[in-house]
Amino acid sequence: MKILVLLALLVNIIFFLWECNSENSLSSNYQTDPNAPKQILLQSEVPKEKEKKSVTNTKKKGDKKLSPVLASKTSTNKTTAGQNDTKLKTKTANTEIKDKKLNIKIDDAQLNKKAEDAEINAKKEPLKEVYCFQVGPFKSENAFKKWTEMNSIDPAFTKPFNKEIEIFRHYMVYYPNAESVENSIENMKRIKELKIADAWLFNSGEYKGGISLGLYDKKEPAQRLVEKYAKEKIESKIIPIYETKTVLYADISTIDKNFKNVVSLSENQIIVSCENILKAL
Repeated sequence: MKILVLLALLVNIIFFLWECNSENSLSSNYQTDPNAPKQILLQSEVPKEKEKKSVTNTKKKGDKKLSPVLASKTSTNKTTAGQNDTKLKTKTANTEIKDKKLNIKIDDAQLNKKAEDAEINAKKEPLKEVYCFQVGPFKSENAFKKWTEMNSIDPAFTKPFNKEIEIFRHYMVYYPNAESVENSIENMKRIKELKIADAWLFNSGEYKGGISLGLYDKKEPAQRLVEKYAKEKIESKIIPIYETKTVLYADISTIDKNFKNVVSLSENQIIVSCENILKAL
């Protein structure tokens, strides 16, 4: 009897151990088998900690879905801020341009005021007489330039110009023309008889019909010849001969009334007052 009880107890122990072993084996297979179907759990069967984690994960996923909207709003805000900055810079630039225009208008007004003041002062000051003197001749423009430098004359107050003048050439001892050509020929024959070698008859021109008895650079020899021919009853006279030539002259404007008395001139130059007296403005 005791043996039967022991056998029954041993069988129960073996059965219990086998059953425990079988449950562990099934649990291990469920966890490691990838093809096994997923177990569906009800929310009431889920532990509270897992429920909290699920809610947290859901919120996080929701946040991720809302992030593009937030990003769009952020981008819109940045664009609006950039546009506001651009408008502000544009307003600032326009303000600076207006300020510059205002400054330019102020500067123009100041210049106009100065010009008006200068004109008023000029009208108040008494007018000064400006004297004009004509100087020449000059051999060349270079000679004129050297002359102005020597006399410390500002070229701005000079006006060079070409002028035709009569330049002295020599003195002529002249026997006047006769009433007719025949009489002039008779006079020439008479002079030749006196052995005057330099005599010739003018057949044309200003002295047509007259007779030249000689040419001299100085007046004294010509005067002695006139006196000699007078003794021979030949009434002659001295005529200075000039040649027309274009030369350089200059008008000089100055407020110095005594300019012609202090300026330096060369031997053949002359200085005379101009016909018109200019008034300084």
